[in-house]
Amino acid sequence: MSAMHAGTIVLHEYLTRLMGRDVLAREHAAAIVTAMADVYTAMGEFTRSEAGKRMTEAAAAHHRQEHEHD
Repeated sequence: MSAMHAGTIVLHEYLTRLMGRDVLAREHAAAIVTAMADVYTAMGEFTRSEAGKRMTEAAAAHHRQEHEHD
């Protein structure tokens, strides 16, 4: 999530051209917040899906395997 927030700054010029407005300007802050909320919503929906659950289980299994001797 940090990368997504930092991405707004890193990709400032690209996003400004794409959206047709300065994404860092105060008057456009609501558009960026709304877009990020949409991403968080989609991520939440995905993590509750079967594919998301399998991915979470695989990541947890990998973590356990990597740290079984800690």
